[in-house]
Amino acid sequence: MLKHLVSQDVLSGKRRIAPLGCVVLCIGVLFIGACILGWYALLTSNVTRLAEPAAVAAAVATETSTPIPPTLTLTPTRIAASPTPSPISGSARVTATMTALASARTTPSRTPTKTVTSVAKPNASVAATQGITWTVRPIPGRVDPSGTPVYDAPPEIKAWVVKDFLTFLNWWRDHMFEKDYLLANIHLYTTGKLLAQWKTAIPQEFASNRISASLLDMRRSAPYDQPRVSQFFLDGRRAALEDYTRAGEYKFYDTRTRQPLPGFQGVNCTWVYQMDFSSADKRWKVERILMTLNTDTLEVIAKDSNP
Repeated sequence: MLKHLVSQDVLSGKRRIAPLGCVVLCIGVLFIGACILGWYALLTSNVTRLAEPAAVAAAVATETSTPIPPTLTLTPTRIAASPTPSPISGSARVTATMTALASARTTPSRTPTKTVTSVAKPNASVAATQGITWTVRPIPGRVDPSGTPVYDAPPEIKAWVVKDFLTFLNWWRDHMFEKDYLLANIHLYTTGKLLAQWKTAIPQEFASNRISASLLDMRRSAPYDQPRVSQFFLDGRRAALEDYTRAGEYKFYDTRTRQPLPGFQGVNCTWVYQMDFSSADKRWKVERILMTLNTDTLEVIAKDSNP
């Protein structure tokens, strides 16, 4: 076999690689080179696969740490109970406003704000002569059915509106059997349309010896136990306030004996009032009932046809 691979020169006696030997040598070199390349490829492939899980883990960590942008829900919003909650927070209470049945639309980008100045005091810690200033701003993404932006005010102003409304309910409950006192002082708590209605209704109720009880008797448990301000209007002196009453008997009382009379059965209701600020009396007054809704179904029970 060796003599076929190596030949010897007859004249010089030197040995050299035969043609067949050259072929075998080339095959051997190619084989060894292929083995080296294969080993290198296998080694680099293992390193890449070992590094891959770490890269995937890093990518997943990056993705999960990125905040997910909020989505706009075009359904009635539910918010948590609070005397002065934000109109677009939480998920526990029905937001029943003038726009509850309207489709959500985008608020125009260039919407004016309104600053209101008053010499009133929202609480006892503020001096009577100190001016109170608040600014109403549009709530992003909310307009009424006519396309007018819906506005919001600072929490302390909303708390002031709620306080004056509850003061009115307590005042009515404390003096509901005093006809002359009611007529003489109803203007301190109501104004405009509701004031005119009460001036007519109070004599009629006492003439029939049947007066309606305060809505404080129909309070609901949390998260419907407190009224809330759902919006302000551009002038900053009008606000929509929601109050909630439970299902059950709406009571009446005999004005002579002060004993309860048969009433009527009602559902869980959301009452939407318009509250107006009075510069003269330095308080928020009930101007009208804008709407009454079934709190559970959002069905409109009654609505002011001439707001």
